[in-house]
Amino acid sequence: MAWQRWWTGVGLSITLVFLSLAPLGVAAHTGPSRVVRVQAGATPLVVSIYATPARVGNFVPITVERADGAPLDPSQVTVQAVPDVASVASLTPPTERDPDNNVAAVANFTFVTAGDYLLNFTLHSGMDEAGASLPLPVEPAPQVPYWIGWAAALVPIAFGLTVFGVMQRRTLRLGQRAVIGSPR
Repeated sequence: MAWQRWWTGVGLSITLVFLSLAPLGVAAHTGPSRVVRVQAGATPLVVSIYATPARVGNFVPITVERADGAPLDPSQVTVQAVPDVASVASLTPPTERDPDNNVAAVANFTFVTAGDYLLNFTLHSGMDEAGASLPLPVEPAPQVPYWIGWAAALVPIAFGLTVFGVMQRRTLRLGQRAVIGSPR
């Protein structure tokens, strides 16, 4: 059956195109989308936000590092969102530590309501404590259009009806008849 081979080739081609484009989508989102310099007392900090605009329900990864290149211990930095309706993962050191990487900490925020937040950074060093603030607007989650919901519901139904129709055609073509009731 030539048409089956043709459809198999089309399906494999589409799959290969999508698989080859997947790394491009990941590579486009690897760098920070917003880099801000803040002053925490006498210490300049660089804050990188990896999700701009921040949306309700999505992770907002944030990294904190010193602007002068000096190492910064993660235990010296705290980050808090105000108002405190965001859930905050604890600050963790970066996974790959190399001499050129002076990132002190990584924080992941998940915001549950939209609004204007204030990220408060506090730097603890010895007896001193210095702070800085950074405004972060959080947008509501985008609404899913109705047609996407209908399409997601109707595609499996259409697929099932198509498979059923193909099976019925094959049964009729082979000369078999459907028997209604129990055979005797």
